[in-house]
Amino acid sequence: MKESDNSSHDGLHSNESSGDEGGSKDMDKKKFRVFNPTTEMDDPKFELGLLFKCKIDFINVAKSHGVKYGRKIRFKKNDSNRCKAICRSKRCMWNIYCSVRSDKVTFQIKNMLLTHTCGRTTYHGLASVTYLANKYLVDIRLNPNFNVGDFMIKVHKDLGVSIAPNVGYKYSKLWSYCEELQKANPNSNVFMNTTENNEGDDEFQRFHVCLNGCKRGFLQGCRYVVGLDGCHLKGCHKGVLLTAVGIDPNDHLFLIVYAIVETENKNSWKWFGEELKGDLEIIDESIWAFITDKQKGLVQAIQDVLSGVEHRMCLRHMYNNFKKQHLGLALKERIWVVARASYRDRFAGLESLKEFDEGAYNWQKPILNMLETIRFYLMVRMEKKREWIRKYTGEICPKILKKLEKNKLVANDCIPSHSKDWKFEVRCMYGDRYTVDLISRCCSCRKWDLNGIPCAHAIVAICDTGEESEKFVHDCYSKEAYMRAYEPMINPMNAEQMWKNSDMLPVLPPENIKLPGRPRKAR
Repeated sequence: MKESDNSSHDGLHSNESSGDEGGSKDMDKKKFRVFNPTTEMDDPKFELGLLFKCKIDFINVAKSHGVKYGRKIRFKKNDSNRCKAICRSKRCMWNIYCSVRSDKVTFQIKNMLLTHTCGRTTYHGLASVTYLANKYLVDIRLNPNFNVGDFMIKVHKDLGVSIAPNVGYKYSKLWSYCEELQKANPNSNVFMNTTENNEGDDEFQRFHVCLNGCKRGFLQGCRYVVGLDGCHLKGCHKGVLLTAVGIDPNDHLFLIVYAIVETENKNSWKWFGEELKGDLEIIDESIWAFITDKQKGLVQAIQDVLSGVEHRMCLRHMYNNFKKQHLGLALKERIWVVARASYRDRFAGLESLKEFDEGAYNWQKPILNMLETIRFYLMVRMEKKREWIRKYTGEICPKILKKLEKNKLVANDCIPSHSKDWKFEVRCMYGDRYTVDLISRCCSCRKWDLNGIPCAHAIVAICDTGEESEKFVHDCYSKEAYMRAYEPMINPMNAEQMWKNSDMLPVLPPENIKLPGRPRKAR
């Protein structure tokens, strides 16, 4: 069936649904066609009122549609009473709304728009292992000698998607990937560490990536603030993805360096810190600030490798563990008040709170696919940011302007008194008094000093001089700084079949490490 076959149903069918996604109750009284998963799953014909014996049938046929036509389908409003399939493309309005009938089991299409305005893609992620197993079960049983290569060719021919071969093959291509990545992005720091197993073969240990475009962009347009974190990887061969991120001029995350290591401990974090120090050419450590959690050896590694930097803990990580034992909104507000204290007396006047650790997050992808997904994401993201900033007409990044406007509202409660030149004493309605020096761009509350955005006390003093507060925002938040951060380019790469075969011996996957305790079951 071609998509054009559904032309009679293209458009929004709302005449029988009273303009409501839930549809009319009169639909329960009419007779409608029942979907047959045995004969229609591979060639679905959607129509208004089509019945499904259960919600799973509707989900499966929507996925089958996505695979057949190469569209990214996801499910919104998915619960026991309703399910809406939509296209992931932001500009595509394709959707099918299905809800349960009065018997609480049968689902029925109540509303739909079957016209795709997006293009076909091979990266829809719907051809899962379960989907392929169900679709080709009979073929595999009839042909026991069906090898992996032939199966991959058949899937690509039938569905137009490429499936991942075995994980060991992915590891064997890492040397070629490493060389191709460096070739496409000169002056990048990309390398892999291996260890020798009992048979004398090289096994994967660590993989480090610092793309030149990310490094240059961070050093040219971002503040010297770096956050470190790691997440555990799922799959046959465990590992940990370590990342170093900065903050761009619009207060969004900016990925600098990422690496895959065997485990998260002091040794791996120390290795990552040493490589990061070399990548960013850190000489004067006193002008750098690092934000981390308290994970396995990370604090000690920072002290050993970057002892001169300002090191602070991420409050969000600590609070996620704090709230497990200390519930309630009152404590949540209190801990954030402590964190936002901008001068010592205000911080010391509050009750101290304990710090706790946080576990890592899980993520599953074959190693080569994961590395390539990160690189591709960075390449596309950098270009999207460049395109966005070209169209942006303001001089200060929008997220910073929102913070400035928020401070302006607080400034309504402040009264400035001019001392001399550009110095002011600012009184607040609640009795506090602060001194503001517009030449030095500082306030005794220290908020302006800390983040470079005029505080409420500074804003009311600036207004008293007739100047615009936007002119007193630090240059690190300017449009020019943003353009410098995203000006470097991450170059595209050739497909895997075009990579030059590396002269290095193929690397083997790391040895599986049995984790302590009973494996977690999926329920």
